[in-house]
Amino acid sequence: MATTSVRVAALKEWAVTIRALDRGQQILLLRKGGISEERKEFLVEHEEFYLYPTYEHQREDLLKPAYHDDLRATLGESPGPSEVVVTNWARVAEVHTVTEPEVVDALSPFYIWTTSYAQERLHWRPRKPLHVLLVRVYRLVEPVRLPVRPEYGGCKSWLDLDPLPERARVPVLSDAAFATQAEAVRRVLQP
Repeated sequence: MATTSVRVAALKEWAVTIRALDRGQQILLLRKGGISEERKEFLVEHEEFYLYPTYEHQREDLLKPAYHDDLRATLGESPGPSEVVVTNWARVAEVHTVTEPEVVDALSPFYIWTTSYAQERLHWRPRKPLHVLLVRVYRLVEPVRLPVRPEYGGCKSWLDLDPLPERARVPVLSDAAFATQAEAVRRVLQP
């Protein structure tokens, strides 16, 4: 890939969730929007983006027990408050909206959070739907270290990062593995 610099978008997500995406354990994101969102709701502003790891709000009680060790490992790998390491890039494959609690529960095998936490996301701002993004995730061959800037803070989904050199990336799942997982999720979303 070329080494030119371009301004890039990033989606903020829990570092432990990015770890699950990077391992192919999860291909979806549940989004409702942060308190600091301009329109107070989540919008898919970009089809392609880097995954910007956040460390706030991650707690064991919000994750299924199988992912508690991953959370501890992720927190132990944190580069500290002044730097962030970006390891993944993603492309939105599909976007669905959900308003029914039973659908959020049925999606439980496909996410690392507890169903009660996923239900909290659904019920926050109840007039707005929960967005289910199926994302194709790629691992950067060479991670990118970035300084944490004040404008990257707050409860918002999207960041406009300073120019980054392009990085080679490889899919975390094969085409066939991604298609199999996506079809399983679709069967829940479109019975």
